[in-house]
Amino acid sequence: DSEDDRMCSDGSDAAPDLDLLPAVLRRPAIANHVAHDRVTVETMDREDHTFCGMMFDVRCTDELPVEWLEVTSVAVRGRLGPMTVWTTPSSHQDKWQSSAAWTKVYERSHAP
Repeated sequence: DSEDDRMCSDGSDAAPDLDLLPAVLRRPAIANHVAHDRVTVETMDREDHTFCGMMFDVRCTDELPVEWLEVTSVAVRGRLGPMTVWTTPSSHQDKWQSSAAWTKVYERSHAP
C-alpha cells in the first residue's frame, strides 16, 4: 500500500478518532430531530368558492437526505361543507383526469 492509501495521516492503519473528525463527517445517516417549517402561499381570492379544488406538488430538495415529509395542515376558509384530500405519487401534472392515479387520504364535512 502507498502512503496515500492508508487511513491516517500518520501512516498507520488505525481507524481515525471520531472525536477529531469535523461535525459534518460525524452526522448521523438519519436525522434525530424534526424540522418544522411553515409556508404561506398567496393565491387569488375566490371568496365565493367558484373553484373545485386546488392541486400542488410537494417535493423535497436533494441537498440533504430526507426520510419522510409530513404535511400537517392546509388552511382554507369559507362555507366548505364536504371536503376531501387526495394524493398521487410524483406530480399531479397530467393526472387530474385519471381517478385511478389518486388515493383519498381525508374526507369530512366542515360546518360553515
